[in-house]
This record gives sequence, structure tokens and C-alpha cells, in this order.
Amino acid sequence: MAEAIAGLAARHAPSARRFLTAWSGIQIRPLLRAARLRRGDGAMGIFPGPIQHRDMLALLPQDPLLHLRIRPPQPDLAGTLRALADDGVRAGVVLLTGPLGLAAATAAPALIDPGGMLLLANVGAEAAGRLATTFDLLAVQDGLVALRPRRFAAPLPQAEGRRAIIVVIVGAQIEAEWAITGHGIRAYAEAIGAELRLVRDAGALPLPLVKAAAAEVAAEYDRFILLDTDIVLRPHCPDLFAVVPPGSVGVFPEGSRTDRTALTAEATAMFGGPAFAPADYFNAGMMVLSRAHHHLLRDLGRGISAGSLIEQNLINVAVRRGGHPIRFLPPEFNFIPGNGVPGDWRCGWMLHLAGSPKPAFRLRTLWDRQAHDGGIVWSERPLRGRQLRLPHLTAQAERITGQEVLVLDPEDLDYARPFAMPRLTPDGFAAIWVEPAAVGGPAHRAHGAFADVAPGVWRLRFLPLPGAALPALPFIVTHGNEAVLHEGRMDHAPDLMLDLPEATAALRVTILPGDAAAGLVGILLSRPAPGVPLP
Repeated sequence: MAEAIAGLAARHAPSARRFLTAWSGIQIRPLLRAARLRRGDGAMGIFPGPIQHRDMLALLPQDPLLHLRIRPPQPDLAGTLRALADDGVRAGVVLLTGPLGLAAATAAPALIDPGGMLLLANVGAEAAGRLATTFDLLAVQDGLVALRPRRFAAPLPQAEGRRAIIVVIVGAQIEAEWAITGHGIRAYAEAIGAELRLVRDAGALPLPLVKAAAAEVAAEYDRFILLDTDIVLRPHCPDLFAVVPPGSVGVFPEGSRTDRTALTAEATAMFGGPAFAPADYFNAGMMVLSRAHHHLLRDLGRGISAGSLIEQNLINVAVRRGGHPIRFLPPEFNFIPGNGVPGDWRCGWMLHLAGSPKPAFRLRTLWDRQAHDGGIVWSERPLRGRQLRLPHLTAQAERITGQEVLVLDPEDLDYARPFAMPRLTPDGFAAIWVEPAAVGGPAHRAHGAFADVAPGVWRLRFLPLPGAALPALPFIVTHGNEAVLHEGRMDHAPDLMLDLPEATAALRVTILPGDAAAGLVGILLSRPAPGVPLP
């Protein structure tokens, strides 16, 4: 079928770059292959619920062209297609299957780009003839009926005025995140014709209010997007300025997925304003704003503030107090894993590691190292999700290029305390930390294992602390029955290739002490994802 789809696209929709199917999991693979054959930008599958969605994630490759979505069923599939069109989704080829697809076909033109086409599978030409008032018949081939809509999708509104993506980068942690995510954000700004402005001076503002530092820059623009640095942007993300009306605040309501009853009550009690439903409590890591909303930033840094998520609570209240209309965006534009949401990068346009990248976190404390004349003191410090982001952000940034990536972060290792610790560095990074060898001490200091590693050639990397070189720490890699695969020193092995002839339940990495105390932020194991062609 893939070849038939690609062939029909070549003849009847040669400019098609995006391919879409809905409610038809069996058609995703051939559609994805057809997108590759046509050198397309992406293939999207829409599913009616988490069970089918989860099943498809397990079956499909980690292909950078693939986008998967959950859309709760509308009264009919046609309603779902119209809702997708409202969210900025457009496609050159739309593939619908069977009687359900035939019934929804009349709504497909809302998605189809000029020059595109609708394909119906498992639907006879006679049945497709019922669509003659809406479509022209192009071809019948290999069980596919190709139709051209007589009216194509309305183009997305052309954004007007000066537009910018504004990123506030204050502190070592945020700088380190920007080093990972900045390339994708910069490319998105160029793709949608927006300027990219970086704000690195927050003056004397405390950390919970640093977004207020963007107020002066924002005042130069008619419309702007405020974006956090812990967001990995996938290519071909729709233009948010076209999706969100100019006078509206464009945000994702995280309360629709996470219980925000307590935060909503706290926000309105502390900062006033009208009450609003906890399900409408939105995330402030990605906001689409305009000139009418400048006061939100100006007012953010004023007055007495207190509470849990101060900045987010304040903005949630200020938007309602100002009477601004809100355009609630679908989760793909601010995809936050956790709370039952699969953390698979194929499910979003903007992958946001808010809070923590792990499904369960704050399992341990980090430790603060304090040296004094008589020795060293280790004291406990609470672990915050932000402190574990760097290796996970790096992994997400590589997954969207078609890499399969496994991660060990400082919380994932076992340590021979007090010679090794999951440390909180003075710059606020979580580190896998190892002290120099102690006479008569244990043979190992820290170790962790990648579970259920498939056979093949894998690349092992140690991620240094930001601004630091790889440490001179010895390490050993073993697998299965503790057979040694490699022994070396991290600074001598920046890219170690491991050839695993068979699957292993545990690929273990043991870190030994060096001549000086040293650390790293994580360990990555990666390879090209199976079934994904190399570029």
C-alpha cells in the first residue's frame, strides 16, 4: 500500500509534504513509508483513546517523521477532523478507511492543503460516488480511491505585525538547558518568520519571577511567545501565531490532565481575581501573547508574592482578572509527560520536561559537599525535578532525530557512600559524584544498569557537567554474567561503541575513583532507532 499511496501522491498531489490518517492504526506504517518515499515532512495518526494509542506506540518505529495523537471521540469522526483543522493541522494527503472514514470524508477538506487529495481505503468506487458533490474522482488503484476536494482547507491566518519568541535565560541551569534546546527553538523562530530574543539579565528579580524581565523586550512586539528552556521543539510544528487569535492568550490547560484544585484555590486566595475551574489552570512554560498582554509581565514582579508555583499562579490569576480571552491549546503544543500521560516524544510538537522528566521523582535527596580544614561534610538537600533535566533533555533532543536513547541520571545509580553521592553542585546541577580513592575502601564507588538492552551497536557517552571537560574517572562496562565489555577512562572515551551480539537484561556501568573528586550529569546509551532509515 505504501508504494500505491506514494505513486498516487506523485501523480495527483506532487506538492504533498504531510500525510494524515485517523482512527486507522493499521494504515500508519504504509502511510509513514509513503511519506518517506515522497520525502515528506511527516505522517500523523489520530487515535480515539489511550489504549489504541499505547498499542501503536509499541508497534511503530521511533521515526522523526511520525506524529501520534489522542483525540477523544467526537459524536462523529467528522467533528474530530474539524477540531484538528482548528488546531492548525493541515495535510497534503488524508487517508480514511472503511465506512467510518467514508462517513467522515465530507469534513476532510478542512484539513487538505491546496493541490492535495483524500484517499479512501476499503471503500468501493461506487460508495465513494456518494461524495461526488464534494470531491472529484482522480483514480482507483490497489484498493484506494483518490479524490480531490472541490474546496481546500482555508489557509491559516497570516500573522501580522512584529513577532518574537522570547526566552529568559538566567542562571547556570537555564543556560545549560538552552545549550541543548536552543537549536530547535531558533529553527522554529526562523520557520515561522519570528525574531528570537534572549533575555539574560533579570536584575534583582528573584528566581520565581524572572519572566517579568521579558517585559521591556516584549513591549517592542505586537505578538510574542514566551518559552521556557526545558522545551524540545520538533520540526514542522505549526505556527502558533496562526493558531491563536491575536487578542487571546494561547496556553495549554495542564489542569485538564493533572489535578490542580489546590493550586487554583491557592492562587485565587493569595492574588484575588475571579474563581475559575481547576481544569482550566494553565501551564506558563509556553504562552502565546500580544500587545494587549504586556501588563501581565509588568505586573508580575510587583507587590507581595507567596505560594507554591508563584509565577504560574500569578499569571493564571492576572489573565482572568484582566478579562483576556483564552485559547486553550491541545497538549501537543506543551506536551508534559507524567500523571498517566505517556512520555513518548512522538506525541507532541513541543516536549516540555516541566517539574521532572521521570514518572516518579524525589525518590532520594541530593547531597551537598562542604570541605573544611578537618575533612568533608555531606549534608542532605531536597531533590527538585529541574536538577535531573539535563540528560533527559539531551535524550529528547536526539530522539526527535531518529535515535533510540536510554538514560541513567544521578538518581538511577547506587553509590558507596560517603565516597560517592548523587551530589548537588554549587551551580545547582545534579551530579553522579565520586571522591578520590580511599585506602582500603571498596572496589567500586557508583554503578548503574541499562535494563533490557537489545542487540546491536550502541554508543555509550558520559555527559560532563556544563562548562567542564570529561572527568578522568575510570569505568568498567559489563553485561549479562558480568562479562567485561570495556575498561577505560572517561576522558579517553568520549564516544564508546559497544557491539552487543545478543540482548542483555542489564548493561552495567561501574564508575571507579580517580585521583581527584569529579562528577558528570548523566550517562547515555544510544543508536539509530530500529526501522528508521538513516538520513
